Amino acid sequence: MSPRGSVNVDTENMNQDEITENFRDITASIQKLRMDSSADISDAISNKSQSPGIGASPLFNRPGYPPPLQQLQNSPKLPPGRQSKYNPNTYSEQLSPFHKGDLKDAIFDDDDSFNEELPLEMTDNVSDVAHLLTQSTDKRHALDELSRTLRASDAVVGLAASQQQIQWDVNFNVVLSGVLEILRTGDCGTRVAALRVLREMLRHLAHRFKNFTEITIIHIIESHRDGTNEMLRAAEEASNALCCAVPPILCVKVLSPLTKSSSVESTQACLKMLTNAINRCSREELDTTTISALVPGLLQCYDNTESGVRKAAVFCLVALHRVIGDAELCQHLRSLSAGKMKLLQLYIKRSQTNAAPTEA
Repeated sequence: MSPRGSVNVDTENMNQDEITENFRDITASIQKLRMDSSADISDAISNKSQSPGIGASPLFNRPGYPPPLQQLQNSPKLPPGRQSKYNPNTYSEQLSPFHKGDLKDAIFDDDDSFNEELPLEMTDNVSDVAHLLTQSTDKRHALDELSRTLRASDAVVGLAASQQQIQWDVNFNVVLSGVLEILRTGDCGTRVAALRVLREMLRHLAHRFKNFTEITIIHIIESHRDGTNEMLRAAEEASNALCCAVPPILCVKVLSPLTKSSSVESTQACLKMLTNAINRCSREELDTTTISALVPGLLQCYDNTESGVRKAAVFCLVALHRVIGDAELCQHLRSLSAGKMKLLQLYIKRSQTNAAPTEA
């Protein structure tokens, strides 16, 4: 006879001891599940009391929160700058007491619009910006929209990010052309804004500039002709961003013939960018052919009547010496006068002294 209150268990082939053991196992499993759930909630409450800043979150007062500890431990962390608006219907809270380190790495923008969840339509902004740059008469507004789109792209993930990349594939040439056109024809304030946006493009879209290195370098160098401090600072920042974005040897090969520019400002800017690029090159990249094409222009600049150009040329030769060594460089300096050679060696020794580690 089956015991009273039994569940749907086949007892025809079971004796009394087997039935008792079966129900004991079921009861133990249920009890263990309850204890585990209680332990998870207790841990969360304990952490709440120890973390008044985060633990005070209303999430802990809602039914069913926090999720089990194991779920929080297995939840993927979003990288800094990619945290979006919290949505409890979609995923678990990332900035919980179990992940306090996320707050330390979080990056917040002064613009309140970036604290809101980005709409899916954000991926369409690229084509809208391309249209503004080519058709709108308000170029500052177009540049502002481009800057906003670039900064917001850090928060676009998943399918939306893939869609945005497709938009850049289609519109990058138009966008870059529009920015460079503004840089060439705009007023001083608008050109400064264009240089800053160009710097952002070089940071966010570096891999797309390899085939446009020459045209970008030429426009940046020409920007140095405007003598205002704000313009020069923006141009130098764009130059540094370009040297970081594209292979340095590519910059060297593009800049090498530009050292013979007739403009003092352009020549000096070219030499500064060239020095930056050479410092990033390896010995293997600076082969004999490249050096043979580069040094004559540097020596010509070393003979320039403007002291600023001569000094920039010396710094460039010092950078070249650091990479290729004394023996290789001296083979290309035979036409240099004794006085200029002595001055160059003085700068080289000074550079080596400054670079040498100091003894304790």
